[in-house]
Amino acid sequence: MPSPSVVLRTAGVVLVSGLIGWLAAALPWVAEGGRLPISSAWPSVAPDAGPWVPLPAGEHRLAALLVTTGLLALVAVVVGHLVTRSVLPGLAGGLLAGAVAVAGQWWVISRLAGGSTGASLLVTTHLALGCVGVLVGLLVGSAACRGPRWLRVTAWGAAATVLTSWVADLVVTDPITLHGWQTWVIGHQQHLLALALAVVLAVAGWRPLSTLLGWVGALACAWVIPAGLTALSYLGSSAGGWASTPGGRAELVDGALDVLRAALDPSNRPVWPLLAALAGGALGAAALTLVRRRGTESR
Repeated sequence: MPSPSVVLRTAGVVLVSGLIGWLAAALPWVAEGGRLPISSAWPSVAPDAGPWVPLPAGEHRLAALLVTTGLLALVAVVVGHLVTRSVLPGLAGGLLAGAVAVAGQWWVISRLAGGSTGASLLVTTHLALGCVGVLVGLLVGSAACRGPRWLRVTAWGAAATVLTSWVADLVVTDPITLHGWQTWVIGHQQHLLALALAVVLAVAGWRPLSTLLGWVGALACAWVIPAGLTALSYLGSSAGGWASTPGGRAELVDGALDVLRAALDPSNRPVWPLLAALAGGALGAAALTLVRRRGTESR
């Protein structure tokens, strides 16, 4: 049976990892003010007077909600693993923090629905996306820490891709008053993605050769995840009061699927970030291999 000190230490890691996960992931939302934005879904909310919620909320924040909950769980798992060399405390911390944050958000926005079908649908969407984000984050975090090498590379590629979206949300806390440096960062978001992926691939290296499967997985994540977030953003921004009829919802989903297919089409998106990441990763991996070899020979 574990001693009381071990139990307390584990409980502390669970709480701290979950708190760090939420603080890091929700930083863009907190910097924005964390207030429920005005929306036709809940007309009782006055401008700049909405209640505080722990996660991004509103039909225009669906992609940010998924990114935030995913990063929350992933960061918690990584922090817990760094401290204890086990994924279990981080998993518990991410699950606890994610459950508290999603439940807290649901508690606030569900009381504002007012019996509206559209608002109820939006509340349900928030709840579903929050739960999905937490579960995916836990899985990706576990794979990044304890999975086979190729799976770890894939997981870190997914994390790097989501981190790029997180940085964009952190930079644009007020889209109405953008400064020059903020515009510059947003304009170079693809460069940031290429750099983040190149670092992941370079650190991973290519030995054993099965690691190259992780390179493919990381590049695939970098292509698919932004497309999915784009379709999700369309789904929210085009809902307009959240269609309350089955036909309207079906048309909305069809439109989102069309946006997803278009976003996955290479003719509609630049491919150079992936090629740059591949080239940078290969050069970086070769350089790191050479440095390690010289370090070994000098001993």
